Amino acid sequence: MSSTACLLCGSLQIRSLWDKMPSAIRTVVCSSCGLVFQPDPGDVAAIYGDQYHAHWSEPGVTDAKRATYRYILGKIPWPKTKKPRILDVGCALGDSLEAIERMGGEAWGLEYAGALQERLKARWGSHVIIGDFLDVPIAPSSFYAIGMVDVIEHFTAPVDILRRCWELLEPGGWLFLATPDYGSISRMILGKHWEQFKPEHISYFRFNNLSAALQRLGFHVHHGGNFRKKLHVGYLLTTLSNHSPWIVPGAIVRWVKPWTWLWNLQVWLPTDGFILLAQKPS
Repeated sequence: MSSTACLLCGSLQIRSLWDKMPSAIRTVVCSSCGLVFQPDPGDVAAIYGDQYHAHWSEPGVTDAKRATYRYILGKIPWPKTKKPRILDVGCALGDSLEAIERMGGEAWGLEYAGALQERLKARWGSHVIIGDFLDVPIAPSSFYAIGMVDVIEHFTAPVDILRRCWELLEPGGWLFLATPDYGSISRMILGKHWEQFKPEHISYFRFNNLSAALQRLGFHVHHGGNFRKKLHVGYLLTTLSNHSPWIVPGAIVRWVKPWTWLWNLQVWLPTDGFILLAQKPS
């Protein structure tokens, strides 16, 4: 694996983890920083088709996602003298943008999935940009804050993404990330059956190696705690059944779905992820 460089620190000290992963996920680990990643993820763009976000529109899912985003937004200082411009990278159906707007911010979104363009443009117009975050034209120092919630793990060039965030943040601005934690207890217990092992997840971070990468770029980094989510029970069961049927078999989904009160229940739960806050110095 000597020809493969770590996506986070650039080290060539890479070894295979293929025997410890699901057959569909071929990963390696960096012996220097500990990043686990897919060296050849294939055609990632093909994953984000019409059906990728299909069950996000179910009743109650939208409210739960907005509540989660408001919780994370509350982790950063909210300016008192101006309306902050906040960019959500990977804004999906726009629930994050609704959360930003309701909290008094100026909401902007970036979405890679072209399948969502018509829906997003109808609601947000020019405040949503469709395309590759590294290529779309955005003026430097444009935003008070940039968010990536369940997103940074999807990129094939995470350091370039973080460097782009530095460029687009105003001095004193904030970057907030939430991502699955490869060092979590659930990953250690579940092993290759960890529900976060998905073809679209290119990198699996720990807080220490992701924060080190940000510090090398000049950010001041803070731990934001556990990545808590408000989850719609039906959405949670459907997602687990699709990705980890050994945890939630399809029979359980079919059994719970007729119980409308339980299917639509929303609950706050800790996840196997972490929140990271990074400030660009003034």
